[in-house]
Amino acid sequence: KAAREVTYGDIAILLRSVKDKEDIFVNALQRAGIPAATQKAVSIFEAPEMNLLLSLLRVIDNPMQDVPLIAVLRSAIGGFTADELAEIRACDKSADFYTALQKRGACDEKCAAFIRQLEDFRIRAADYETDRLLRYIYDETELPGIAAAENPGADSRLLMLLDYARQFEEKGYKGLFGFISHLNELAEHDDLPLRLSGTVTGREVVIASIHSAKGLEYPVVFLADLAKKFNKEDSRKPL
Repeated sequence: KAAREVTYGDIAILLRSVKDKEDIFVNALQRAGIPAATQKAVSIFEAPEMNLLLSLLRVIDNPMQDVPLIAVLRSAIGGFTADELAEIRACDKSADFYTALQKRGACDEKCAAFIRQLEDFRIRAADYETDRLLRYIYDETELPGIAAAENPGADSRLLMLLDYARQFEEKGYKGLFGFISHLNELAEHDDLPLRLSGTVTGREVVIASIHSAKGLEYPVVFLADLAKKFNKEDSRKPL
């Protein structure tokens, strides 16, 4: 609890969006002899196992979503073939796919078992912290092992998301819906939570977005690019 000199690692420059701007700031600072780094992001939506996990989380939050539900059913987690999906759809061609799945589950044990597991996840999602829910899903589905067998490093990426979920809860945010909405918001701003390691050592000025810096503390902060106009495209879209 004593005063000390400010170091470059104490300083952050925060932007609303770092897309196409972070390198400009880094280069300008480096030309002035100031060490600077940016947190390069890796899109979680580019990795197959992340796509699958996010689809599963969306279905747990709301099973009445055909696209993510079919993605999970068709994956290694669900294990359904294209013919089996067609049989499910034939049970009710006009309803959402989950309703058709429930009707098929009355006479098909495979469908019934999937529904039971999904309901188990949904019940636990109401009480579990997000990271605890993810850990339970990993254990029940063996997703890390399955994904790593197909894509080396997939298990590490899944564990990174687990750690990010823990940080999400520690910042005071709660619930699966909030976590999914947060990831969607990060994706929209190109501020995705999986970071390439080694880009920031703690000895340089950090260039980051306001979104990605939530929950972090920097003694000295510059808010830059505040003259940029707000994107009002959402206000013109149908409610």
